[in-house]
Amino acid sequence: MRQQQPLPSPQRPTSVGASEKAPGALLWPHVSRILTSEGRRGVCQCGAFCACAAALLSAIGASVAIALAGDGAGNGPTPFAEPYKCDSDLFLSHVVKADHKGLAIDDTTFQKCSGGIPRVWPNTQEKLTSIRLFKAWDMAWPDGAREEAWAQLLDVVKANGIKVLMGTQITCDEADDDRDWRLVKELLQKLGRDHVMGVAVGNELELLYQKDYATQSCIRRLWGGGEFWRKLTQRAADLDAMAGFSDVPLTSVFGAAIFAGQPFVENVNATVQTLYRDAVAKFGKRWVFTLNIYPYFDPNNALDPGSSTKCTQALSTSTCFSDPTCRLPAMVKDMRERMLSLSGSSSHLLWLGETGWSSPQASTLSGKPMAACTAFSGISSFRKYYSNFLKWDLTVDASSRGPDRGWLNHNLLMAFRHIQKHLGRAAWMEFRFATSGLTLSCRKVKPDSVSVLLDDENAEEATDDDDEFTQLVERTLQVELSPKELDGYWQDLCPGNGPQRISFEEWFGWVRRNYLPFQELTVDVPVPESYELITSAVGVALAIYVLGQFDAIASSFRGFSGTPLTLWAPPLGSVVVLLFGPGLQGRRGAISDTEAVRTVLVACVGCAFCAMLAIYSFGGDQPAITRAAAASGSLLWMRSTRSLFAPAGAFACLAVDQALPRLPPVRDWQWVAEGVQLIVVPAIVGSLFLFAAQSAAVFLRSKFAWQEALSIQDTWLVGELRSAFPSLPKRELSKLLREAEEVYYKPRSVLTDQGEVNPYIWLVISGSLVVEVSGQVASTLERKAIIGEVTFLDPKDKLATATVYANTGGARTLRWSQDRLREFCEEETAVGEKVMAAISEELIEKMVRGRGAGRRSPEESVRLLAQLRKAFPQLGMAEVPRFLKVADSVTYSEGNCLTTQGVENRFLWLVLSGSLSVNVNSQTVAQLSDGALIGEATFLGFAAESLASATVRVDEEEGVQTLRWSQDSLRSLLVEDAGLRDKLMPAFSDELLRH
Repeated sequence: MRQQQPLPSPQRPTSVGASEKAPGALLWPHVSRILTSEGRRGVCQCGAFCACAAALLSAIGASVAIALAGDGAGNGPTPFAEPYKCDSDLFLSHVVKADHKGLAIDDTTFQKCSGGIPRVWPNTQEKLTSIRLFKAWDMAWPDGAREEAWAQLLDVVKANGIKVLMGTQITCDEADDDRDWRLVKELLQKLGRDHVMGVAVGNELELLYQKDYATQSCIRRLWGGGEFWRKLTQRAADLDAMAGFSDVPLTSVFGAAIFAGQPFVENVNATVQTLYRDAVAKFGKRWVFTLNIYPYFDPNNALDPGSSTKCTQALSTSTCFSDPTCRLPAMVKDMRERMLSLSGSSSHLLWLGETGWSSPQASTLSGKPMAACTAFSGISSFRKYYSNFLKWDLTVDASSRGPDRGWLNHNLLMAFRHIQKHLGRAAWMEFRFATSGLTLSCRKVKPDSVSVLLDDENAEEATDDDDEFTQLVERTLQVELSPKELDGYWQDLCPGNGPQRISFEEWFGWVRRNYLPFQELTVDVPVPESYELITSAVGVALAIYVLGQFDAIASSFRGFSGTPLTLWAPPLGSVVVLLFGPGLQGRRGAISDTEAVRTVLVACVGCAFCAMLAIYSFGGDQPAITRAAAASGSLLWMRSTRSLFAPAGAFACLAVDQALPRLPPVRDWQWVAEGVQLIVVPAIVGSLFLFAAQSAAVFLRSKFAWQEALSIQDTWLVGELRSAFPSLPKRELSKLLREAEEVYYKPRSVLTDQGEVNPYIWLVISGSLVVEVSGQVASTLERKAIIGEVTFLDPKDKLATATVYANTGGARTLRWSQDRLREFCEEETAVGEKVMAAISEELIEKMVRGRGAGRRSPEESVRLLAQLRKAFPQLGMAEVPRFLKVADSVTYSEGNCLTTQGVENRFLWLVLSGSLSVNVNSQTVAQLSDGALIGEATFLGFAAESLASATVRVDEEEGVQTLRWSQDSLRSLLVEDAGLRDKLMPAFSDELLRH
């Protein structure tokens, strides 16, 4: 095996230059000198008390220095509150009705940079008066950073008179929702009523049924079962009980999907119309209608007639606000008319919960017509939308009111790949665009600060989005920034990136992680039980044999009293053997274990002296009393040494019986010498011989057990490999191990970067890893987890789908090159098939069981995937789980109908077992069985108004098992995944033609 030393792996970038040592680093040598023997009288010659006092003062000084100047590991100094100002040569517009507009703050800004929330509208001089927060704190975010983020938020809000629209979640996890609400109430109290504009309960819940984690039972419970309404009224009651909050406006934010019904959508997936009616009836004018509108994602956007790349008309109607025919004002007018139809009143408030544009192109636009139009997602279109929003007076036309308030989506855009070439990897990983992408930097108001300005006046539209964006970034950098300057600039832009106040424990932990190299050597290495047993058996046998040979040789010598020297006394020798039996060194896999040797020596020698003391006290005249005393004394002594071998008393009795006839009758020094020779020496020599034999057994087994030079560490690694690949025998596991390298990742070290090429595949053998998707923590991976399986199984696209880095405490892994492992699997066919199967099962568990199909067991998931592969053989191993994760397992009993002729059908089925009859005009025309697809006609759009052309009914008593997809969810998946679409659509068409 090619073993790699556990050197630091590429670290997650930090905001403090790694090349500079922090004050804490300079103080540590002095602190360590004081805390060790070298420094007992080093700093002052006044003894231990003075040395301890000096150590304490040094620790306090180091803590203060780290808090003020940073620690060299990404934990920056405590920020000093200074006002912010965003600089740009580009002035877009005055903000019309600025008091009625605000920014919807994204999660990244809130979590990591709440102190960097803009005080003024970007590229204007107008104060920001309101913000929208989607949550008080996410469960996946580190709770230790919450108080500091809240403190920075409160500073911004209260210093600038900002009001907050506070959101709280409603999901399928009631416990998590209640936890979120408790945090929301706490934050509301800190903000105070004067800074709270309203409370939004739930966000776009009409689309909840499309989420991976949302089961049909959850949707039915929330909407049809009334749980959403119950939660809404409970939240309102809680606000009423809070002093000053009984009149705070209430709302729930929805998107344009609620327009699917008249006046609002009302179906099994969302009963918005009923909710609105109940809310207006209960809360009256306190209830506010809130709608998210994104013309950027409007499905009605189309390319210009006769063009495959131009979208002039769509851009014109999507980025304008001044005409009722513009998309956003038109939707606002439509919403007002529906509100009037529902409530009979035109006086209700309407808020525009969220709107915005995207540049560069949003990933969710992929596969849609606008993706082909470069200008649609260009920076000029972005600027136009933002500028027109600022100029909009929130009116529609004379006959209809506009929204009473509106919030623009605010983002910190990550520009990793585009800015890398200009600043280098160490710097660009933490560079971010601020606000809405139009102002690249914010700085503190002081003369010597670095200012990076946006110059968009000479911007030319590029043909490629990446080139356009890169050129824009390079034009904005008016000065060359060193890594040190960029670090300071990032701290200015986003103060408080890292712990702001550190305790002594945190300080010492930082010192230990950065300056104590021996921490990596103390790794607990468990050994399989079989290894322990074999080592013990070999060691005991070897010890007894060698000890017997030496005893025969020693008998020719004379001991203390002139009698033959004895090295092996059967009773006490048996005690020693049994004590070593569980495996002195085998348990830890080490060649020596000083603690175990010491324990056995103390136990055996103490037992021997107990026997001698009993003989000396009672002699041979009263053998019964002598045996009893020896047995009880030995038993008590053995128990005091960690309860080793409770029946030791019996062996002490045997020692007494053997020693009594051989000891001199007079109890003098010769008697003592003879007793030591007969009882104590065998105990000591036997223990030492067993120790040596056990060490030899460990050494021999590690070298020759499998005819391959596997070290003890390798033997442990084979055991770890077996946990991930249980079907492989040890000989094949050792072959697989030789292809790997052992790599230790320090805390925050990165294994994969989302969107970057990943050439490796890992197995976690100790520690844990954090998985982030789009900047949000998605999960934690523990021992036995496999990373990189998606790119390994689907080598066409080697881009990592998530960012994975080592958690606190680090992680030890086995790492393979994906290309070499594929070659190995091809060369070793039998091994390769089992390896591929195990990696596939890991992918199944993550993508199916871990992402919305937790109700399925692993066995069921494997069975369903096998059936899907059989039905759609054109799908790759990595594509099948994506197809399965949006499906439900549904069983239909006899007499149930999947579709009814002439009734709308919203599902697609795959028959797993059983049979169904197809009836047209009450006549049975066909029978369907395993592998049949149902609903493909409506899915492909061949049925008018999605009406089923036949009735499909279960006729068998055993029922039918199916996989069922929501057609809307499946269409969304295929829009996002072009590769999956290109394979599935022909299969659906072939099935339709076959029928």
